[in-house]
Amino acid sequence: MIQIVGIVVGLMFLYLTHLYFKRREFNAVDLLIWVVIWIAIIFGALFPNIVNSLVGELGFLRALDLFTIFGFLIIVPILFYLYVIVKRNNKKMEEFVRKEALEKVK
Repeated sequence: MIQIVGIVVGLMFLYLTHLYFKRREFNAVDLLIWVVIWIAIIFGALFPNIVNSLVGELGFLRALDLFTIFGFLIIVPILFYLYVIVKRNNKKMEEFVRKEALEKVK
């Protein structure tokens, strides 16, 4: 049952990634990164035995441990990148508002 959920979720987000690329909200690099992630999820759901053998070779006790570690390794850099983007946008917005306020005073 969990395999079916993994496959459906992977296919759904693969389709959404394609739509965002067609709408030009994703560039080619974004498309490549997300397609690799969704295909990896689908592959892991289709072939759990390969994932289980990979778990043993990497020294993890359970597949959940592997997914947790890889999840953190992916999420932490993404959060850092988003934090940097938000800080830049805040700075730009602050400069824009300050400039607009000074123009209205004149």
